[in-house]
Amino acid sequence: VLEGVWEPKRKRRNRREKRRNQIPEAPSQIRRLIPRRLKFSSLRNTTPSGSRFQREQPWNPSVPMEKLQDIQRAMELLSACQGPARNIDEAARHRYQFWDTQPVPKLYWHRSLNPRKLVEVKFSHLSRNMTLQRTMKLYRLPDVTKTSGLRPMEPKDIKSVRELINTYLKQFHLAPVMDEEEVAHWFLPREHIIDTFVVESPNGKLTDFLSFYTLPSTVMHHPAHKSLKAAYSFYNIHTETPLLDLMSDALILAKSVGLVLQ
Repeated sequence: VLEGVWEPKRKRRNRREKRRNQIPEAPSQIRRLIPRRLKFSSLRNTTPSGSRFQREQPWNPSVPMEKLQDIQRAMELLSACQGPARNIDEAARHRYQFWDTQPVPKLYWHRSLNPRKLVEVKFSHLSRNMTLQRTMKLYRLPDVTKTSGLRPMEPKDIKSVRELINTYLKQFHLAPVMDEEEVAHWFLPREHIIDTFVVESPNGKLTDFLSFYTLPSTVMHHPAHKSLKAAYSFYNIHTETPLLDLMSDALILAKSVGLVLQ
């Protein structure tokens, strides 16, 4: 071999051996978790106190290989997704739409109660060929409820509401069993928190009830509106009143207490 050709190769080999001796040898199980695109040159200046792969506890060699593969798969998924934002600018570029990443359909739908305010705060937008007046007419609600005997829940109704709830929930394989204290905590009306209405028959028996809770949001940088309150449907049980009529009354009641969305 020519001397001019041998010397550079020998120098490169010496540099590789020197670099290999400087990097602490990682356990074989940890090496499998190192991303392929991570070069060892990025670990050249690591110290024992700041090593990228140093663990607070000693590595447990009894971890099964299937678990290690799951961890590696999770790391690959995290590298493919956007991950947590590291600064404000990066957070502004991220998309925070939860349901777009879930393997299930959406669990609730919006129903506008005050379209004008929702459009003004840019929560909603007008669709093509749709004006604000037509939108308000489309979402217009009656002024009074349809169901007779509908009134706000009172402390004297706790026992009857408990019987309604537990009887209704028996049809499900997994459901809570509420006592009177829990019913009072979850359903007694509290302003800006929970609203519950019961349907009382002429003989004084409670046959149906509906409930919704309030979730307020702050409106920023708007000259007129400072907050937006939405109603979320909670427990709704019907035995004699049609469910469609009960939910229509729920929309009317939610709008009457100043809510703009359900």
